[in-house]
Amino acid sequence: METILVDLDGVLAKKNLPRLLAMYNDVLNLAIPAEQLARVMSLEAFHALPQARSHYETVGAARYQYQLELLRFHPYHIASCQLVDGALQSVHYLTRRCDALRYCTARVINFHPQWNADVARCTQIWLKNSGFPNADKIFFCDGPKVKLTTIAAMVREQSQRVLLIDDSLEKLLDAFDELPEDDQRLLREYLTLAAFGYNYDECDLEGTLPVIPFPNWSEVHNLAVNRPVGKEVNRL
Repeated sequence: METILVDLDGVLAKKNLPRLLAMYNDVLNLAIPAEQLARVMSLEAFHALPQARSHYETVGAARYQYQLELLRFHPYHIASCQLVDGALQSVHYLTRRCDALRYCTARVINFHPQWNADVARCTQIWLKNSGFPNADKIFFCDGPKVKLTTIAAMVREQSQRVLLIDDSLEKLLDAFDELPEDDQRLLREYLTLAAFGYNYDECDLEGTLPVIPFPNWSEVHNLAVNRPVGKEVNRL
């Protein structure tokens, strides 16, 4: 048996740029005229606006980035996220081949429990309204390291392989290096990372997690599902 864990942001959901920019404008009090904001077609173009640059210089780089990241996970924006091309059909394809499909996301705000509750509720509603199966089966993890330790605990409890579909290859590999040796050994044996958005030459790695390239959802049929388990966890 194999569990499939699917990341959300960048894998299933992509930002709703008009709504996100409108939130930035309103919450940060940037006073960008509506007609000017309507012409902005990318985050890079938004950052280059005089009003955004002025706010950046006022609050500093760290505060600016923190504010933008926080608002990206605002429930109002989460509810409006758009589907990544091919994601819905592909997840249904995977559930027909593996009953144990869940979602795993780092949508956690450390300082605000009520915000986290709202984010969790809106995430589940978005998955359900978008037509995704198992919409109530979501792991919320505070960053890549917690995501990996959660998977290690799952493997120890259920003695099964895990396929993680995630677009944060570098962050996960950095987090993997910080894990205890026992967790690293366990994950090398039982976890495979399908690196979403990465090509073959970017996944030729040694001494880390098993990584397979997964450029986009059109290649979902190439993912190995329900591979036989080799060793039992208690033999490691």
